[in-house]
Amino acid sequence: AMGRKPKNLDAWACIHRGMCHLFERTRQDMRDCRSWARRALELQPDSAQAWSLMAFSRMYDILYQWTDDPVAGQAENLAAAERAVALDKDDTFALIALGYSLSMAEDHDRAIAVLERAVEGNPSSALGYWALGSAMRFAGRFDEAIPMIQKAIRLSPQDRMRHEFYFTLASAHFLAGRYVEAVNAARHSLNLVAGQPGAWRIIAAS
Repeated sequence: AMGRKPKNLDAWACIHRGMCHLFERTRQDMRDCRSWARRALELQPDSAQAWSLMAFSRMYDILYQWTDDPVAGQAENLAAAERAVALDKDDTFALIALGYSLSMAEDHDRAIAVLERAVEGNPSSALGYWALGSAMRFAGRFDEAIPMIQKAIRLSPQDRMRHEFYFTLASAHFLAGRYVEAVNAARHSLNLVAGQPGAWRIIAAS
């Protein structure tokens, strides 16, 4: 922690304000997240975390279909994540942003390699293990994905992303053909955050 103290406290504050919006998962919150990230970059142009926020907000625009041009959004997402890692190759959040972006772009081998670096560098990162499990799920490695997601849940049982962890777990079980487990995980996700279309789709399909 001492080795990573912020260069600019105002930029650091902007990043954390942006992070709050990222967790809220609405279209307007993604716009607000990017506004705070841009403000952070004005204050500290070499902020890897600010570029990571830009990448994550674009990812959610694509995942939730909040963009009219998903191809351009994917390019912006990946470019921001690549920039983050170029600025700080050891920053966990930057590596997670890049790994998840690569997974969405179906560059599965590189995505998994980057995310393995993230959790090796920060073995306590629940977000890192979730992203690694998600990437393994996208790559068809369901039996390897599930323990990674379960580890994320164990590492951070009160995480603001818990509903996402359980949704990803449900998806991995569904793709592995474990439909009872998929329904249970999807219902757990809905108990944490109601009204998730993806979780209801998994229950219906299962």
